[in-house]
Amino acid sequence: MTIGDEDCRSCHNAPMSVAAQLSAQLDAERQSACVGLAGSAPAWLLLRLAALRSGPLLVVTPSESEAQRRVAELRAYRELGSGDPATSALPVFALPAWDVTSYRGYSPSAAVTRARLSALASLSAGGPGVCVTSLPALRKRVLMPGELSDLCEVLRVGDELDRDALLLRLAERGYLATDQCVEAGSFAVRGGILDVFSVGESAPCRVEFWGDEIESMRRFDAWTQRSIEAIAEVRVLPAREELWGPDAQARLPARLKEIADERGLRPRVRV
Repeated sequence: MTIGDEDCRSCHNAPMSVAAQLSAQLDAERQSACVGLAGSAPAWLLLRLAALRSGPLLVVTPSESEAQRRVAELRAYRELGSGDPATSALPVFALPAWDVTSYRGYSPSAAVTRARLSALASLSAGGPGVCVTSLPALRKRVLMPGELSDLCEVLRVGDELDRDALLLRLAERGYLATDQCVEAGSFAVRGGILDVFSVGESAPCRVEFWGDEIESMRRFDAWTQRSIEAIAEVRVLPAREELWGPDAQARLPARLKEIADERGLRPRVRV
């Protein structure tokens, strides 16, 4: 199906018509093409289309710079709202590419890793929204939805758990122990209080323990330390994509030997 210039121009008078046609094509799993859109018009149409969907809409661009521009346009149209609460409340987020070149000995920045994990968690949740990514970002391997879910910690008021074991799991999943919890991907411990700033959250959470029981939880401002709101549950995402658990470490030697044998490397030159 191809939607031409005339159809696209008519969307100013019937703004949902083109989006509705595209949504119907997605439901039927058919390919569609929409031509004649210039400037930021594609972002406006994508936001309208996402408002009709029950799940997330994945938008793929050729380059990372174009993905960043598309995110900015989508958020601008969302803020304008056009009087439609369906679009003004839609989440718009990015799945960015690494900001380093692979196999050069460098790791991607913490901000990029956090953004990728937050986007993957939002996609696996299945709710409505728009995720914008690029072809370079899609070439990177990611955690499977089930693996990501298993690596999340769900803390609830009234739960009993081993706090020391929880702190160990946070460290294994990329969280940094700090004196003050001011950045996503960090945690701080003071007596029976655990502050944790989960990836994907806008503010850290203060968890107060009574023995091994979670007595209360609340979000707070990282800089003023003032409470924002009491909460009953928080989901703590992992802070890095590459996780080396005991199972992975146990499999590593055999896997490295298998790869060396496949490539014909002699034992005395393997390092």
